[in-house]
Amino acid sequence: MSLLDNFPHKCTVRKRTFTKDSLGARKSSYTDVYTDLVCWQQPAGDSESLAYQKSGMMITHVVFFRIDPGVTTRHQIVITQRLGTAISSSTPLDVMSSAMPDATAGLGVCYKVMCREITSEDD
Repeated sequence: MSLLDNFPHKCTVRKRTFTKDSLGARKSSYTDVYTDLVCWQQPAGDSESLAYQKSGMMITHVVFFRIDPGVTTRHQIVITQRLGTAISSSTPLDVMSSAMPDATAGLGVCYKVMCREITSEDD
C-alpha cells in the first residue's frame, strides 16, 4: 500500500460567495463544497515559499489530494481530521493556486494546492 492510498488527513473545502448585508455592503460567506475529503497537509517547503514570494504571494502550507478538487483562489480548506482524530478548531487555509498534478518521489500522481494560513491580521 502506498502513501497515496493512505493520506492521513481529511478536510472540508469551502467556496467564498459574496452577499450584501442589511445596509448594502458586500460581505463574504462560505458554502461547503466537499466534506470529509481525504488529503495530506504539510508545511510549505522553502523553495515553494520563495517561488511564490517572487510573485508577491505568501505560501505557508501545501495540501495534497488523490483527485483534482477543482479549487481556485475563491476556496478555503479546513483540516477537520488528523490521523483519525477530529479537530474542532482548525485554522482555515486560503487557496493560493489551483490544483497542480504532482508526481512526488515516484508515488504516482496526486494534486497539490498551495495555501496560506489565515491569521488574525487577515480579518
